[in-house]
Amino acid sequence: MSLLWLDEDQRKGVLPSAVPDCFHDLCLDQVMATAVGVDPDLVSVFCNPPHEIETVVYRQKMFQDLERGDIAACGREFMLALRRSRTLADNARRSGNIWASRRWNLDAARAYAATLATLHGTLTKAEPSSPAMKSLIDWLATTLASTRHQRLVREGDEIVEALNRVSYMVRVGEGVFTVLPSDDGPDYGRRIEATFARFRQGDLQPLTFGYEEDVIFTNVEGKVLDFVATLNPEIFGKLDQYCREFGDYESETVRRLDYEFRFVMAWLDLIARLKTSGLSFCYPLLSESSQEERVTDAFDIALALERAKKKAGPVVSNEFHLQGPERVLLVTGPNQGGKTTFARMIGQLHYLAKLGGPVPGQDAHLFHVDHIFTHFEREENAHDLRSKLEDELVRIHKIITDATSRSLVIMNESFSSTTMNDAIALCAIVLNTFLERGLICVCVTFLETLATLSDHIVPMVSDVEKGHEDVRTYRIVRARPDGRVYAMALARKYNVTGDDIRRRLASQVRPRETGL
Repeated sequence: MSLLWLDEDQRKGVLPSAVPDCFHDLCLDQVMATAVGVDPDLVSVFCNPPHEIETVVYRQKMFQDLERGDIAACGREFMLALRRSRTLADNARRSGNIWASRRWNLDAARAYAATLATLHGTLTKAEPSSPAMKSLIDWLATTLASTRHQRLVREGDEIVEALNRVSYMVRVGEGVFTVLPSDDGPDYGRRIEATFARFRQGDLQPLTFGYEEDVIFTNVEGKVLDFVATLNPEIFGKLDQYCREFGDYESETVRRLDYEFRFVMAWLDLIARLKTSGLSFCYPLLSESSQEERVTDAFDIALALERAKKKAGPVVSNEFHLQGPERVLLVTGPNQGGKTTFARMIGQLHYLAKLGGPVPGQDAHLFHVDHIFTHFEREENAHDLRSKLEDELVRIHKIITDATSRSLVIMNESFSSTTMNDAIALCAIVLNTFLERGLICVCVTFLETLATLSDHIVPMVSDVEKGHEDVRTYRIVRARPDGRVYAMALARKYNVTGDDIRRRLASQVRPRETGL
């Protein structure tokens, strides 16, 4: 059972952690590494968004609950307490003495029970509003009231009380020691205390010091404990029976709850860092219809994380929309204008929206896509005998085969390895195929003539600062391509115009030395 996610595949435990093919092109592998690290549980959650839009909405409400400080504190305390319980259980596995291991198990089970009771109490007091959190409170109440759980708590408490009453004495001789019941001889400690009582001057504070029990016992410590168990067969027998019955105390539901909490808090922590830079996040409104897509003040989250790490300031945000029959965003414009970043941003938005958490942007209305496909330029592989163009054709054929009317395809400089005429012809065939299928496509290209293929294609251009053509604004706006690439402006900016090159060459040419 999965309390927070409400996803059929995850309820069945089907959580492959294979990274989707689009991750590298969209830089989502970097985002995932920053958010969840290499924890296999969290990687699996990140790589497996739910299929049903109802599940995504269910998650969104749960995320909103956990953005509240009091409920987030409940979740964090639960994760910390469960980690402490697991540390005790790990001590039991590491201990070399059977009775020490049994006691670690007992403490771990009791800590686990206290963790669930605390979570139920604090969550109930917080009064969450999401169905996920309400379901969790109900499940905790049912679990705490179950006969098995009540026995785990009651019998565990009784055993601890009985163990605390166990006392014994050790008689040490030359090379031997004997373990005896505490009433089997005089208590010399008490005699010494009574003898020196006459010298006491007023009440003294007891001398105490910290003591941390070692997980691994020495041979002598282990033997002493074994003899103590022999002297107290009834209580140690109950301890043994308790651990046999409640050894596997942690339920699968709690294990899932733990990594679901960890994933949500990890994502909320990540976006909290970016919010301090003035960046906005929102819960997107998802739709089963692709008749409208609308996003404002969105940004490439991978780039934002990189710039935040380098303390380089916030990223530039962008917006886009598709209405009615519009299906393709054709992005053109000068180099280094943010076109690829814009395309990545759109892919990231649609993928992150499927996870149920907040996404980059002030406002977002998105189509709930089934798959995201990317077709980016690849470096040639020395071990692959295919040419670069052949590789591009093989990859685009697979996308055409697998994509549905509910898919998103992002093409970035596709077919740049061939001539312009051939590239135009190939892109036209691919885009017409996508238009017929009705899927959403973002196409970054220098082939501006593609904008005239259909009225369903929306042309967008990377903008430059007016009056300063070498300065990129990194904003992508709805506009017809004008054929200007501002090459001369860039050449002047980097001092590579024809005059600059001739001047440098002339300065390096020296008159030939001649002898008389």
